[in-house]
Amino acid sequence: DLLDGLLLKRGAVLLRGVKVNSSDDFNNLLPAFGETFMNYRDGFSPRTKLSDRVYTSTEYDADFFISLHNELSY
Repeated sequence: DLLDGLLLKRGAVLLRGVKVNSSDDFNNLLPAFGETFMNYRDGFSPRTKLSDRVYTSTEYDADFFISLHNELSY
Protein backbone atom coordinates (compact mmCIF):
# COMPACT_ATOMS: atom_id res chain seq x y z
CA ASP A 1 0.00 0.00 0.00
CA LEU A 2 2.90 2.36 0.75
CA LEU A 3 4.47 1.80 -2.67
CA ASP A 4 1.10 2.16 -4.42
CA GLY A 5 0.48 5.46 -2.64
CA LEU A 6 3.91 6.82 -3.52
CA LEU A 7 3.55 5.70 -7.10
CA LEU A 8 0.20 7.46 -7.45
CA LYS A 9 1.54 10.62 -5.78
CA ARG A 10 4.92 10.82 -7.54
CA GLY A 11 4.45 8.82 -10.73
CA ALA A 12 7.54 6.67 -10.08
CA VAL A 13 9.32 5.00 -7.19
CA LEU A 14 13.08 4.44 -7.00
CA LEU A 15 14.12 1.63 -4.70
CA ARG A 16 17.66 1.79 -3.33
CA GLY A 17 19.56 -0.68 -1.24
CA VAL A 18 17.58 -3.66 -2.47
CA LYS A 19 19.98 -6.58 -2.77
CA VAL A 20 19.30 -8.06 -6.19
CA ASN A 21 22.36 -9.97 -7.35
CA SER A 22 20.77 -12.49 -9.70
CA SER A 23 17.71 -13.11 -11.83
CA ASP A 24 16.42 -15.45 -9.11
CA ASP A 25 16.71 -12.62 -6.54
CA PHE A 26 14.70 -10.37 -8.85
CA ASN A 27 12.11 -13.07 -9.46
CA ASN A 28 11.70 -13.55 -5.69
CA LEU A 29 11.16 -9.79 -5.27
CA LEU A 30 8.31 -9.59 -7.82
CA PRO A 31 5.48 -10.82 -5.54
CA ALA A 32 6.14 -7.86 -3.22
CA PHE A 33 4.70 -5.63 -5.94
CA GLY A 34 1.39 -7.50 -5.94
CA GLU A 35 1.25 -7.87 -9.70
CA THR A 36 0.82 -10.98 -11.79
CA PHE A 37 3.56 -11.06 -14.38
CA MET A 38 3.14 -12.89 -17.66
CA ASN A 39 5.60 -15.18 -19.32
CA TYR A 40 7.25 -13.90 -22.48
CA ARG A 41 5.58 -15.52 -25.46
CA ASP A 42 4.77 -14.52 -29.01
CA GLY A 43 7.28 -11.68 -28.84
CA PHE A 44 8.91 -10.20 -31.90
CA SER A 45 12.55 -10.45 -30.92
CA PRO A 46 14.70 -13.19 -29.41
CA ARG A 47 15.12 -13.18 -25.62
CA THR A 48 16.62 -15.67 -23.19
CA LYS A 49 14.75 -16.89 -20.12
CA LEU A 50 17.03 -16.34 -17.10
CA SER A 51 14.62 -17.60 -14.46
CA ASP A 52 10.88 -17.79 -13.90
CA ARG A 53 9.39 -14.55 -15.38
CA VAL A 54 12.83 -12.94 -15.90
CA TYR A 55 14.15 -12.54 -19.44
CA THR A 56 16.93 -10.67 -21.17
CA SER A 57 16.14 -7.58 -23.18
CA THR A 58 16.03 -8.02 -26.94
CA GLU A 59 19.07 -9.81 -28.27
CA TYR A 60 18.96 -8.12 -31.66
CA ASP A 61 21.98 -6.05 -32.61
CA ALA A 62 21.53 -2.29 -32.26
CA ASP A 63 21.24 -1.85 -36.04
CA PHE A 64 17.99 -3.89 -36.15
CA PHE A 65 14.69 -2.03 -36.11
CA ILE A 66 11.92 -3.04 -33.68
CA SER A 67 8.53 -1.64 -34.61
CA LEU A 68 6.62 0.50 -32.11
CA HIS A 69 3.97 -1.08 -29.89
CA ASN A 70 5.87 -4.30 -29.70
CA GLU A 71 6.17 -3.98 -25.93
CA LEU A 72 7.13 -7.60 -25.35
CA SER A 73 10.34 -7.00 -27.31
CA TYR A 74 11.74 -4.02 -25.40
